[in-house]
Amino acid sequence: MVLKLVGISVAIKGKSILEEINLEVKEGEFISLLGPSGCGKSTLLKTIAGLLTQQSGDVLMGQKNVNDLPANERGAVIVFQDLRLFPNMTIAENVAFPLKLKGVPKAERLAKAKELLERVQLAGYEKRKTSEMSGGQLQRVALARAMAANPRILLLDEPFSSLDESLRQDMRRLVLDLHKEFGMTTVLVTHDQEEALMMSDKVAVMMEGRLIQYDTPQVIYDQPASVAVADFFGGGNYISGKVQGNTFYSNQVSFPLDKPDGDYLALFRPSTLGLVPKKRGYHITEMNYLGGMWDLKVEGQGRVFSVRKVGEHPYKIGDETGLEFDISRAIIFNKSQ
Repeated sequence: MVLKLVGISVAIKGKSILEEINLEVKEGEFISLLGPSGCGKSTLLKTIAGLLTQQSGDVLMGQKNVNDLPANERGAVIVFQDLRLFPNMTIAENVAFPLKLKGVPKAERLAKAKELLERVQLAGYEKRKTSEMSGGQLQRVALARAMAANPRILLLDEPFSSLDESLRQDMRRLVLDLHKEFGMTTVLVTHDQEEALMMSDKVAVMMEGRLIQYDTPQVIYDQPASVAVADFFGGGNYISGKVQGNTFYSNQVSFPLDKPDGDYLALFRPSTLGLVPKKRGYHITEMNYLGGMWDLKVEGQGRVFSVRKVGEHPYKIGDETGLEFDISRAIIFNKSQ
């Protein structure tokens, strides 16, 4: 199902939370709402689900405006971070609950619950209680319950944030498998940049209640719309310079740049810098191992640069070196914007 948001603005207790959000998700797409805590991601998800009412704007599912439809009639199901499972019910009863609300006979809904538990790799857990399950298992139960509602749109509100990294990886794979198997349109809320980049067809970056950039993960990372977006993905080494006659000039590096004359910032992420052993001008002041790669701090010309080196390297603190810039991967910002 296509999901379209047109001019969505939300205020809670007189405080503006969302401002003029416009967003379109194609049928079967997986997108992430990404941004720092408090930027309005979860509020937008709840507005899509019908749990919050917008002050202005429209929520369209398919070609239908659903502003006046209650949550249970929208065809969207939301999985919360706290899961909201019923401790007094068995696992099968939890999964079957949406079917119970629809009046499906008990035998039929429990059979469906068993089938869905098998799909989330919990076959044989039907009679257990939530208190007998681990956090990762409960995440799977919540997903199975969401699938039982046969959603056209699946909404996930940071469902993996309480899990350790290995379980997060397992749950990411499971969610993507279910997304493809059921052909759902899926919207994930996350503040984890890696999660958004690896899982999504598109990423919507939100800040202070506004949608800042919406594009593919590669474009978001390689062509951030602003310094704020670039910094949210780790930033890097910023170099101030000027463009004159289609050339960027700075104290550290100069290169051809087809931009109007003016003041610019060139961002070089740590992976785009290299060390030149036979040259001088810089020296290594710090080395930190990150698992499979090293982050080296290189000082010279009055500033410090961060350089990432994959695998082992021959350098040690105090070594002198030159610095090279991969100008093909420079990210350029106009200072006047």
